[in-house]
Amino acid sequence: MNFNNFKSKKKMRSKFLALVLFLAPSTLQAQNLFAGGNGSQAKPYTISTATQLAALAQKVNAGDEAYSSKFYKLIADIDLSGYGEANTTFNEGKGWIPIGTYDKRFEGHFDGNGKKVIGLYINNASLNYVGLFGIVSGTVKNLGVEDVNVTGNSRVGGLAGSVFILNGKVANCYTTGTVKGYNWVGGVAGEIFSGCIVSDCYSSCTVSGNQSVGGIAGAVFDTGRLLNCYATGTVSANLYGVGGVAGYVHPDNSNIVNCVALNTSISAKEQARGTETGIGRVVGNSAKNLSSNYATDLIKDRNNQTDLWTYNAHNSRDGANISAVNYLTAAFWKTKKNWNAVGWNENVWKIVEGKLPTLQIFTSI
Repeated sequence: MNFNNFKSKKKMRSKFLALVLFLAPSTLQAQNLFAGGNGSQAKPYTISTATQLAALAQKVNAGDEAYSSKFYKLIADIDLSGYGEANTTFNEGKGWIPIGTYDKRFEGHFDGNGKKVIGLYINNASLNYVGLFGIVSGTVKNLGVEDVNVTGNSRVGGLAGSVFILNGKVANCYTTGTVKGYNWVGGVAGEIFSGCIVSDCYSSCTVSGNQSVGGIAGAVFDTGRLLNCYATGTVSANLYGVGGVAGYVHPDNSNIVNCVALNTSISAKEQARGTETGIGRVVGNSAKNLSSNYATDLIKDRNNQTDLWTYNAHNSRDGANISAVNYLTAAFWKTKKNWNAVGWNENVWKIVEGKLPTLQIFTSI
């Protein structure tokens, strides 16, 4: 027997054992944090409880790189009432702590898997980047966020405070409830930033703020895009930049395409209707890249009037007029010539006669 070979093999085994022992705590920790998975695309971390979702927020916000860029999947509806108004001992009674901050963004991939997060409560008027997620620089998809009660400062949304910088994407999601803030306030996202996309989403949230307030997004900046979305909730603000779908839109580079404003009312105390800032049925200011957008002809302004929306065209801030007789027909949504490019995808949307579209992945809706 070669003694040197024996020593070499023994040394290699010792190193391997040391590596296993070094990695084991983090592996066990992840297994304890979530319901299963290893965070890979093939085996995402699975989440089935509010405690596990809160653990994700804690890890991402602490800057733990082992979690911020991983894959996650809901395997059950999540009730966040335990982090709500009645729990005065958690976060000083201010409610849920959003997943991701400006310095520690969520850069992972979160698949709601057709499940819902119910009862999101945040009451912190001094907090920026507010929502179930604070900042999304990765992907959130297939998620319903129901009965939200969210109050923040700037960049406030029912699902995300901000969809941020190049990689951020939100798709196949919906929100219901109430969203309040100061600036950049939206039913789904407070802002959609450069290169980011929100697509195939809808919201019935009541949304209010000071300025840059929208039914889906408070603001769409730079090359941000908002595609195939609709909103039905009331939208109101103190100043300007107020729209049924989006509040402020970058006048040159942002795209609002195939969106529909079905809000009951859109109002601002300073109800300017100029070309640069103000209020509109679809968006709150004039912009170049608006295409195939519609608005119900029943939307009321602050004076309860429906006939003073003057920029009513597919490519203008008020959108083309559409009546309930038409938008409650399946043909309106399915007819490709009504939309830019391919229009509304029936593999994504469940389109039924007499009803507004819902998302296919949510089988119970």
